[in-house]
Amino acid sequence: MCNGQSANNTINTCNGKECTKFIESNGQNGRVLIDQPPLWTEAEGGFQVWSGSPSDPTSYFWGQSTSGEAYNMAQWFARGGSHANYYMFSGGSNIERWAGAGITQYYAVDGPVCPDLLPHEPKYSHLTGLHMQVAKYAPHIAYSDA
Repeated sequence: MCNGQSANNTINTCNGKECTKFIESNGQNGRVLIDQPPLWTEAEGGFQVWSGSPSDPTSYFWGQSTSGEAYNMAQWFARGGSHANYYMFSGGSNIERWAGAGITQYYAVDGPVCPDLLPHEPKYSHLTGLHMQVAKYAPHIAYSDA
Protein backbone atom coordinates (compact mmCIF):
# COMPACT_ATOMS: atom_id res chain seq x y z
CA MET A 1 0.00 0.00 0.00
CA CYS A 2 1.43 3.36 -0.99
CA ASN A 3 1.84 6.15 1.57
CA GLY A 4 -0.96 5.18 3.87
CA GLN A 5 -2.23 2.73 6.40
CA SER A 6 -1.86 -0.85 5.32
CA ALA A 7 -3.44 -4.11 6.37
CA ASN A 8 -1.35 -6.57 8.37
CA ASN A 9 -0.63 -8.74 5.34
CA THR A 10 0.45 -5.92 2.99
CA ILE A 11 3.72 -4.02 2.72
CA ASN A 12 3.66 -0.28 3.34
CA THR A 13 5.55 1.59 0.57
CA CYS A 14 6.52 5.19 -0.19
CA ASN A 15 5.59 7.55 -3.04
CA GLY A 16 7.16 10.97 -3.45
CA LYS A 17 10.24 12.88 -4.47
CA GLU A 18 12.13 12.05 -1.27
CA CYS A 19 11.46 9.00 0.90
CA THR A 20 14.25 8.75 3.49
CA LYS A 21 11.95 10.13 6.20
CA PHE A 22 9.65 7.21 5.41
CA ILE A 23 12.47 4.79 6.29
CA GLU A 24 13.56 6.73 9.37
CA SER A 25 10.00 6.69 10.76
CA ASN A 26 9.57 2.98 9.85
CA GLY A 27 6.74 3.85 7.45
CA GLN A 28 3.22 4.80 8.40
CA ASN A 29 2.63 1.36 9.89
CA GLY A 30 5.84 1.36 11.97
CA ARG A 31 7.01 -1.94 10.45
CA VAL A 32 9.37 -0.80 7.66
CA LEU A 33 12.95 -2.01 8.37
CA ILE A 34 11.53 -4.10 11.20
CA ASP A 35 9.64 -6.87 9.42
CA GLN A 36 9.00 -5.18 6.03
CA PRO A 37 11.46 -4.04 3.36
CA PRO A 38 11.65 -0.33 2.49
CA LEU A 39 10.14 0.04 -0.98
CA TRP A 40 9.91 3.28 -2.96
CA THR A 41 7.19 2.55 -5.49
CA GLU A 42 6.93 5.98 -7.11
CA ALA A 43 10.14 8.02 -7.18
CA GLU A 44 8.51 11.15 -8.50
CA GLY A 45 11.07 13.31 -10.27
CA GLY A 46 8.38 15.82 -11.10
CA PHE A 47 5.97 16.36 -13.91
CA GLN A 48 4.90 19.20 -16.14
CA VAL A 49 1.67 21.02 -15.38
CA TRP A 50 -0.92 21.24 -18.14
CA SER A 51 0.20 23.63 -20.89
CA GLY A 52 3.53 24.26 -19.14
CA SER A 53 6.80 24.53 -21.01
CA PRO A 54 9.80 22.26 -20.30
CA SER A 55 12.01 25.38 -20.40
CA ASP A 56 9.95 27.10 -17.66
CA PRO A 57 10.92 25.78 -14.20
CA THR A 58 7.73 27.19 -12.67
CA SER A 59 5.61 24.89 -14.84
CA TYR A 60 6.70 21.79 -12.94
CA PHE A 61 5.05 20.18 -9.95
CA TRP A 62 7.73 18.85 -7.59
CA GLY A 63 10.34 19.50 -10.25
CA GLN A 64 13.85 18.90 -9.05
CA SER A 65 17.32 19.03 -10.46
CA THR A 66 19.07 15.96 -11.80
CA SER A 67 21.62 16.11 -8.99
CA GLY A 68 18.82 16.53 -6.43
CA GLU A 69 16.99 13.51 -7.75
CA ALA A 70 20.20 11.44 -7.73
CA TYR A 71 21.04 12.61 -4.20
CA ASN A 72 17.61 11.57 -2.91
CA MET A 73 18.02 8.17 -4.55
CA ALA A 74 21.55 7.67 -3.15
CA GLN A 75 20.34 8.68 0.31
CA TRP A 76 17.46 6.20 0.01
CA PHE A 77 19.84 3.29 -0.55
CA ALA A 78 22.26 4.53 2.12
CA ARG A 79 19.42 4.49 4.66
CA GLY A 80 18.53 0.88 3.82
CA GLY A 81 16.12 1.20 0.89
CA SER A 82 15.80 -2.05 -1.02
CA HIS A 83 13.78 -1.05 -4.12
CA ALA A 84 13.07 2.13 -6.08
CA ASN A 85 10.84 2.60 -9.09
CA TYR A 86 11.05 5.75 -11.19
CA TYR A 87 7.37 6.55 -11.54
CA MET A 88 7.68 8.73 -14.63
CA PHE A 89 10.78 7.09 -16.16
CA SER A 90 9.52 7.64 -19.71
CA GLY A 91 7.36 10.69 -19.16
CA GLY A 92 4.08 8.98 -18.42
CA SER A 93 3.76 7.88 -22.01
CA ASN A 94 1.90 4.76 -22.91
CA ILE A 95 4.37 3.37 -25.43
CA GLU A 96 2.93 0.76 -27.79
CA ARG A 97 -0.44 0.77 -26.04
CA TRP A 98 -2.19 3.53 -27.91
CA ALA A 99 -5.74 4.61 -27.20
CA GLY A 100 -6.24 5.34 -30.89
CA ALA A 101 -4.47 6.53 -34.00
CA GLY A 102 -2.53 9.72 -33.31
CA ILE A 103 -3.47 9.83 -29.61
CA THR A 104 -0.82 9.75 -26.93
CA GLN A 105 -0.25 11.27 -23.53
CA TYR A 106 2.88 12.81 -22.11
CA TYR A 107 2.88 14.77 -18.91
CA ALA A 108 6.39 14.34 -17.55
CA VAL A 109 8.67 15.18 -20.44
CA ASP A 110 11.57 15.63 -18.01
CA GLY A 111 11.88 11.91 -17.17
CA PRO A 112 15.19 10.03 -17.61
CA VAL A 113 13.84 8.67 -20.90
CA CYS A 114 12.04 11.03 -23.28
CA PRO A 115 8.55 10.10 -24.46
CA ASP A 116 10.11 9.19 -27.84
CA LEU A 117 12.31 6.66 -25.96
CA LEU A 118 15.56 8.59 -26.44
CA PRO A 119 17.72 9.28 -23.36
CA HIS A 120 17.00 12.64 -21.75
CA GLU A 121 20.46 14.00 -21.06
CA PRO A 122 22.08 14.69 -18.69
CA LYS A 123 19.47 13.09 -16.42
CA TYR A 124 19.66 9.63 -18.01
CA SER A 125 23.46 9.38 -17.81
CA HIS A 126 23.62 10.91 -14.33
CA LEU A 127 21.09 8.46 -12.87
CA THR A 128 22.65 5.57 -14.82
CA GLY A 129 26.02 6.41 -13.22
CA LEU A 130 24.42 6.50 -9.77
CA HIS A 131 22.85 3.07 -10.25
CA MET A 132 26.10 1.62 -11.60
CA GLN A 133 27.77 2.71 -8.35
CA VAL A 134 24.92 1.32 -6.25
CA ALA A 135 25.22 -2.01 -8.13
CA LYS A 136 29.01 -2.01 -7.70
CA TYR A 137 28.73 -1.60 -3.93
CA ALA A 138 25.50 -3.59 -3.50
CA PRO A 139 27.14 -6.42 -1.50
CA HIS A 140 28.58 -3.90 0.98
CA ILE A 141 25.31 -1.99 1.15
CA ALA A 142 23.19 -5.12 1.56
CA TYR A 143 25.25 -6.57 4.39
CA SER A 144 25.68 -3.35 6.36
CA ASP A 145 23.42 -1.75 8.91
CA ALA A 146 21.25 1.01 7.47
